[in-house]
Amino acid sequence: MLQSNPLIHLFTHEYPYGKAESFIEEEVRRLQKYGVVVVVPAFCKNTEKRTLPHGAKLEKSLSQYSWFQIFKSPYILKSVISELPKEVFDRGLLIFRLKSQIAIWSYIFRVARFMCWILGTPAGQQVRKAMSFWSNSEAVGLAVAKKHRTSLRFVSRSHRFDIWEQYNPYSYLPFRSLLASQASFLLPCSSAGAEHIKKKISGSMRVLVAPLGVDRLVEPNLNECRQTVDQAVILTCSSGAVVKRLGLITQSMILAAKKDPDISWRWIHLGEGIEQIKPILEMCPKNLNVELPGPVSRLEVFHYHRDHKPNVFVNLSSSEGVPITVMEALSMGTPVVATAAGGTGDIVDAEVGVLLPVEIDSASAAASIRYVLETSESKRVAAIDRWQKTASSEVAQAVLDFVIPKLLTD
Repeated sequence: MLQSNPLIHLFTHEYPYGKAESFIEEEVRRLQKYGVVVVVPAFCKNTEKRTLPHGAKLEKSLSQYSWFQIFKSPYILKSVISELPKEVFDRGLLIFRLKSQIAIWSYIFRVARFMCWILGTPAGQQVRKAMSFWSNSEAVGLAVAKKHRTSLRFVSRSHRFDIWEQYNPYSYLPFRSLLASQASFLLPCSSAGAEHIKKKISGSMRVLVAPLGVDRLVEPNLNECRQTVDQAVILTCSSGAVVKRLGLITQSMILAAKKDPDISWRWIHLGEGIEQIKPILEMCPKNLNVELPGPVSRLEVFHYHRDHKPNVFVNLSSSEGVPITVMEALSMGTPVVATAAGGTGDIVDAEVGVLLPVEIDSASAAASIRYVLETSESKRVAAIDRWQKTASSEVAQAVLDFVIPKLLTD
């Protein structure tokens, strides 16, 4: 039987502080269907705080918890270190590389800090049912804590760098077997992530694809979308991270404009990375107009889709989970050209745009952008339909409707 209005602790890296992890807000709303959501950031590096959804609570004591508490509780540190022999057995010589050693000892101290908090503070002792939004040190902390607190149950989401070791800075993810053995469910956001995890662990029945899903903040306006063949609006939106390959996007846009000089190209890039592409922009032909508004709010991103009606949204990342910006584009009826990084192939194909190989050159990307430009009007309705069926908040809610009741009654 479900407990009336139970506490569900949601562990984040920093949300609601800072500007990252904005998509967690929708996860909070979905979890609120089942109880009072208590958001617990592990760290607070930024004083800027966003407003939580109505009814959600913030527990910031973990983010303020002193690292020195580890040394006041040596038995806890010892209990975490006792997991090392099993890790050596599972991963062999890999853990003796220098980068792996850095990663594993970082995990050990973060897990020990988490353990001291969850076992030794009033706020931590309230944790009974939990979700870790990332398969990180705090998720492993929940796994170790479960051995001490038999009533604890948790699920762990995962996305990209917490699934594929090659995308992790240390090329190593410690204690995966421990996490898998203790979590009620592992929830990768893509089918590609789920298949990868299933190959690495036992208990694959507890691995479920759990799409993030996005709410559409404004309604699309598909009236008068059709533009003449001599005009094109291309939209991109990303951080300035290396994996976003803004240089490749810039080169592709320049090449597309040069190959079609009779078309007036308008490229709008929302987000960071402007400084890294400015030298390349000096090669822009006269028929390519580049607009760089910089970082904008999520609501403004939707307004750009609605008001400017881009013919194509472009994402040429080398690494992804399932890109939120692509989900948002589809929800607004914008066709997409994207690389098949991570789980992007779950939501992009020929019906809604073009799915490119990750290893792609600017010439091929430019040709794909040009192709979708010519066919974009026929793909807009299909894009919205794809979002509704694979990337909407309702799809994400459906998975939680299966998982969370089991978590609360277990």
